[in-house]
Amino acid sequence: IFYNILIPDDSRRLENAMVVLKDQLDQVGQTLRTLDESIRLPSVNRTHTASLYYNIIGGSLPEQTVALMCSKIHPALSCQLLDRYETTSESVTLMDLHSFCADEANNNRRVTYLNSKGSYHQTETNNNWRRSLTESALHPDCLSPPDDQCNLCGSQFYTRFALMVPGNSWTSKCSYIKQLLPPLEGGEFDTKMHDSVAAFLKYRLWGKLNSALMDDRADYYGLGRSSSLEHWIGSHHAVQPCELHSARITFKDMLSGKVTPAGYDWGMGPRRTALVDEIQGAEDQLGHDTEGQFREYFFLPGNLLKWFYLYGAKGVPASDSWVWKHFPAGDRWKQLVYQHGSNAVREMAKQSANQDSQSPYKNSTSTDMFRDVTEPNSIVPPVVVFYHVTFPLGRKKEAMM
Repeated sequence: IFYNILIPDDSRRLENAMVVLKDQLDQVGQTLRTLDESIRLPSVNRTHTASLYYNIIGGSLPEQTVALMCSKIHPALSCQLLDRYETTSESVTLMDLHSFCADEANNNRRVTYLNSKGSYHQTETNNNWRRSLTESALHPDCLSPPDDQCNLCGSQFYTRFALMVPGNSWTSKCSYIKQLLPPLEGGEFDTKMHDSVAAFLKYRLWGKLNSALMDDRADYYGLGRSSSLEHWIGSHHAVQPCELHSARITFKDMLSGKVTPAGYDWGMGPRRTALVDEIQGAEDQLGHDTEGQFREYFFLPGNLLKWFYLYGAKGVPASDSWVWKHFPAGDRWKQLVYQHGSNAVREMAKQSANQDSQSPYKNSTSTDMFRDVTEPNSIVPPVVVFYHVTFPLGRKKEAMM
């Protein structure tokens, strides 16, 4: 288990953070006791062990305090401090997890990632969310999935606006995690995510792709400190997700604390798509627009762009990948990808350069913006736009029209 612990530096919030810490460690202990009971036979008398590695971010928390809490919760729970940071993000703990999985000796191991959601902001919603995430990630079906079928398991897995477990606590297999780019803040993963979004915005400007399903928000595109890390675990096409919550359990049910073991129904994902903040009526409208589905960023094109920018030729999904059936227009994109590999989106744009589309270049027949630049002196005029936007107070919706 890799555990990201946030400790506020003021006494009022520190008290709440300690409650959160105790609560999550209790959940770890309960998991160990459940596993102990599952193997307790007359001829068997042994216990499961667990190693918990943690980082402390923010205020002071003595290492001895955590060690004492762990030993009281379960005698076989070993808690080890990795490092302390005054200020940073979850990336440091995810980097530690990634480094652990990069070791060939750990290739077949499963690792759990937990974060102390709610340490700074004590709300009933955060408490419900954190407990449900933690209980799911530590559930026996996630720690040891039936027939070893999946490589990422959590409460709920979504495919829009990213391939993700909302809340970012999960259990995953090292053989999958080692394929991901290291989640170093400001590193290669962040840079290439930005590049993929920049590419999409150009394609949208040229009328080749669109984003009708979601509002333009940085976190939807995986930009920004916390959202990029939440997008990280599902950022490779080789992800094989499974979920503990049954398909009838909604994200809102989890936030409101309505999930009980009766709502557990482990199964391969994805079994759900939409998360929150959908543009009203957009999906129904796209349901009758096959061309719109083909060009919708929040369906397959956005994921393909991410995979190609992050992993190049290794970003091409396997022919039997679940993504081709899950997303609309999957067969059409599959054909393009297997003709053009990681250049599929670019080739689509070239092929449709002279087609009618909603774009500033609608009446232009030039395809210069899509030609390859191979000579140092070749010049492709850049797109330069200066746009002054005013949002009247209380009338944002009208302004967005």
